[in-house]
Amino acid sequence: RSGTQLPFIKAAMKKGYAVLVLNTNRNRAVPDSGLGGDEECVVRGSETPEKHAVYVWQHIVSKCPASRVDIIAHSYGGCVTLNLVESCPETRQRINKVAFTDSVHQFGFSTDDKVIAWFEEHAINWVTSNKLVNAPLRTQKGHVQRRSAGVTAHERTSWSSFLSIFRYLDGESASQPEAAELGAEPSQESTEHGVAEVTNQAESLQVKTSEEGQPGENPPGEQDVHPVVTSEGQPSENSPGKQDEHPVVTSEGQPS
Repeated sequence: RSGTQLPFIKAAMKKGYAVLVLNTNRNRAVPDSGLGGDEECVVRGSETPEKHAVYVWQHIVSKCPASRVDIIAHSYGGCVTLNLVESCPETRQRINKVAFTDSVHQFGFSTDDKVIAWFEEHAINWVTSNKLVNAPLRTQKGHVQRRSAGVTAHERTSWSSFLSIFRYLDGESASQPEAAELGAEPSQESTEHGVAEVTNQAESLQVKTSEEGQPGENPPGEQDVHPVVTSEGQPSENSPGKQDEHPVVTSEGQPS
């Protein structure tokens, strides 16, 4: 349960989400038999993780009728999400909430103030911390709201924040620390209702990001900030199911 994005996908689908999985790290590939040589070449439209997300938004998400899109992004997926919102201003009207897990994105001097303000209002970053899960952490002005993931291992932040993330996406209050003891796994009853764990996977087109150091509890210039359910499938193979529901878009971290 703890080493895959599948529980996030299953939980989202159970809640009625259409799920789109991005594979932002698949930027080079060997052509299919009969289409060319046997050497790797750049994937058109997916030359970089950032370009991949923009391509998927413009060619798939923007054309689906869903009025609300939620994103879950881990590690470098935060950088991918930030670039998406900067590159495609229309995303700010469609994306409802962004759940980061230990994202490594940073707001630079060139980042538009409107973009920063949008993330302040629409995103939460669950970062490594030894405090209770979901406990509020000190957040610098002009940065994404930070909450504890209840663990100090970067790759475990998605799994440990699972309950808090879905409560946040469901519109429930995300301000109270979880009552469960630090490191405790969800009960069997909770698991049957879609509670699961996710760690940093190498390939997925979610809106997550790569591991660039172990973010600390204090905000080091937003390096502790890290797009909602992911797998290793190609975007074209994972078209949204219920297009009249809210899709969950996610991305993974860079391979270590």
